[in-house]
Amino acid sequence: MNGLKLKIESTSGRGNYQITKGSFPMLEIKYTSWFSGHAQTRFKGTAIDIKPGNFWQSKFSITKNDKEAGEMKYHTKGFISFELWDDSGEQPLNYQFRSKGFWKSYYLLLDEAENIVLRLQPKWIWRKFSHDYEVEIPDVDFDEEFLTELLIYCGYATNVYDQKNAATTAAVT
Repeated sequence: MNGLKLKIESTSGRGNYQITKGSFPMLEIKYTSWFSGHAQTRFKGTAIDIKPGNFWQSKFSITKNDKEAGEMKYHTKGFISFELWDDSGEQPLNYQFRSKGFWKSYYLLLDEAENIVLRLQPKWIWRKFSHDYEVEIPDVDFDEEFLTELLIYCGYATNVYDQKNAATTAAVT
């Protein structure tokens, strides 16, 4: 997996982003409107939707082909949890997405045992007035398809963090 050069790249001010492998765009995640928080994409023939589950936009439902596949929750302690279900009904997979650092911030995706699954290193792009993210993967053995799906959720989570930070800054000033 370390040989993969994966990135999450912003494609519009609306929050849209794409996941690229090397210089090849694998898929694009698009928001349905400026303020809805509803994002959708198509990956390997599966329609994936992420949309707010409550008024405060602290819960988000994940569906695949209109079937519940998981949820994301923004916690007041400053992390986002992912709970992902599969068709078999087995134990859900749980992850935590955390922002780390202050001056040189980055994001970590941790599994249930708090092992680092991946790290997103932001790079500010002035012409886009947004971040692109380099994906760093430690020696974790995931298949590329599941890793790409995790990146879809991580890209959405970075937008949630940006939104919450902007709201906090506006409330303080």
